[in-house]
Amino acid sequence: MVTDFSWYLEGAALLVSWAVALYFVNYMVRERRPAQSLTAWLLIMFFLPVVGVIAYAFFGWRKVHKRRHRAKSPIDFDSLNRPAPESANPTDALIRTYGVPGAFPGNRVELLTDRVEAYEALVELIEAAEEELWIDMYMLALDPVGAELVQRFAAAARRGVRVLLLIDDVGSMGAKEGFLEPLTEAGGEVARFLPVRRSFALRNLANLRNHRKIVVADQRRVWSGGRNLGEAYLGPKTDESRFRDLGFLLEGPAAAAFAGIIRSDWYFTTGRRVPLHKAGDIPQAGEVLAQPMPSGPDVEGDGFFEVVSSMIYGAKERLWISTPYFIPGETLGHALSLAARRGVDVRVMVPETSDHLLCDLARGPYMRDLDKDGARFLRYQAEMLHAKAILVDDEIAVVGSCNFDQRSFFLNFELSTFFYSKPEVAALAKWFEASFERCAAGPKKVSYLTETLQGVTRVFSPLL
Repeated sequence: MVTDFSWYLEGAALLVSWAVALYFVNYMVRERRPAQSLTAWLLIMFFLPVVGVIAYAFFGWRKVHKRRHRAKSPIDFDSLNRPAPESANPTDALIRTYGVPGAFPGNRVELLTDRVEAYEALVELIEAAEEELWIDMYMLALDPVGAELVQRFAAAARRGVRVLLLIDDVGSMGAKEGFLEPLTEAGGEVARFLPVRRSFALRNLANLRNHRKIVVADQRRVWSGGRNLGEAYLGPKTDESRFRDLGFLLEGPAAAAFAGIIRSDWYFTTGRRVPLHKAGDIPQAGEVLAQPMPSGPDVEGDGFFEVVSSMIYGAKERLWISTPYFIPGETLGHALSLAARRGVDVRVMVPETSDHLLCDLARGPYMRDLDKDGARFLRYQAEMLHAKAILVDDEIAVVGSCNFDQRSFFLNFELSTFFYSKPEVAALAKWFEASFERCAAGPKKVSYLTETLQGVTRVFSPLL
């Protein structure tokens, strides 16, 4: 008689999966994690333990492992000096409690709304660099614009500029060694943030991506915002098929904070330190109050999420949001509903159809719920809307890399910059108003089946 051991092997595999799942559940319930995210993971672990264990092992961790976290050079904010001695407003005061310096006075800022304008500003920044050119970027695309920028980085290196290029290993997976060879042969230094092939062994994990987008020249001038480096985002010629996005050019003392963030990310990735200037050594260039705020797995707590919550509750007249992916979660969804109910002009602008189907499905229930409570949803009808921005009353303008979703709030390494000066707030308001003219109002009507699918996707939206 031949014994069929397959049943025993399947049972043993299931028991092992349950045991590992129980270990992960024990870790999750002790971790500071939003209830909706915890619920989604628990459902997967309970009904699909094998899938849940594999998914969590690669994609479930929220913070960098403590051993790696201690190895990360703290963002050297203590040496920056010269933030405003008094907080610009309650939001500035709140941000300071997370270890971020107060708003820096004395900056000049130019909002970059046009794709060609953004490209030309970046090229000018590269060509004007004299000593240092530091790039911290999620995506360097394998396309003509990406290749041209690599050549420009290489030209800077050949004229004696120290070029540091830090790219995310997932976002820039197409940028292989051969693509970057012109820069490395010219003496530029290249590093990849959290390489996926090492992620599991180090428990850095493939899920924790560097979504920041910063270029700093001589630690004095900054090009930043929501744009990646590729032809979908910017280029030398007008192309209406490119994403609609936002960025800015900044010059002045606040540049030291952006440089400090890149310095920290570079040391975390390479183990090599680079010297950092003090904000007090950087001449004032204008009158703008600017405050960059990093967030992500390398920062204690969930500061940006909490600051956004505070701004929503504190808004008095208007709260305008632009985001390609709108998955606010229950906490921010409730806050937006209350803001709309108390009479705040709440407007959320999203693309008609984004480049992520699951995100579009997950946003549906949130949009319908908020629409019933008086918030206005505007579906941008032209090209893909990729801009991430928040406007609060006539007081605060926020531009950066952080989407209005759970991944950006709790998983990615992000950077958002707060502006408190009237001209910058007015400039962002003007951009919003021009964008609204190309929008359709309200959530789209969907079928019963689609609404059901959206509801299911919403349950697992914290994992997207």
